[in-house]
Amino acid sequence: MIKRFIHFTVTGFIYIVLSILCKVDKSEISRLPEKGPCLFVTNHVNFLEVPLIYTCMQPRIVHSLIKTETWKNPFLRFLAGIWHAIPIKRGTADFSAFSAAEQVFKNEGILIMAPEGTRSKTGILQRGHAGAVLLAVHNNVPIYPLVHTGGEKFYTNLKKFRRTAFKFHVGKPFYIETNGEKLDSALRQKLTTQLMSRIAVLLPEEQRGHYALENLDFTPNLRDA
Repeated sequence: MIKRFIHFTVTGFIYIVLSILCKVDKSEISRLPEKGPCLFVTNHVNFLEVPLIYTCMQPRIVHSLIKTETWKNPFLRFLAGIWHAIPIKRGTADFSAFSAAEQVFKNEGILIMAPEGTRSKTGILQRGHAGAVLLAVHNNVPIYPLVHTGGEKFYTNLKKFRRTAFKFHVGKPFYIETNGEKLDSALRQKLTTQLMSRIAVLLPEEQRGHYALENLDFTPNLRDA
């Protein structure tokens, strides 16, 4: 009971602070399911999106994969604890993190993941990693693209005492199919490109980076949910 009170108190306070700093358009959030099992994939720009996504997703309980370095900071460790974060070692095959993620799906939960793996800071989409593909295929869960824009201007706006216009964009859900093919490195890369293409089309052309129009891939491995 106390933990639940702390959770809602802290989350509510952070939401109020962020609402002062940002003008958030979360109208498309209503298109997301209230519970899982499902995987939300998002672009990764800076620190701002994590608290905004989590507070705007309420009352949904969302689990996320966050780098282990986060736990070195006492305040961030506290937030990670009450916000159901799962630590993951970047650059390695972290089986414990993947096992915890699979447990979220088994409990019909929602997991959010940034396939880029690291912040772009500029808002320009970086190459994706295959972790999201592996989780989605092995657990047969639908994927929802949850993209945000505006956060890349946060620091510039803050210096000028301006609110940042932050908007969420939600794409159509889909499943990833291997179509009987072996999930080797070549197929993982192909599927990752297809997944990232679903993220890219929700971004302005100038922010699609490697996934510009000529590099998008929507071949039959993706099936609408």
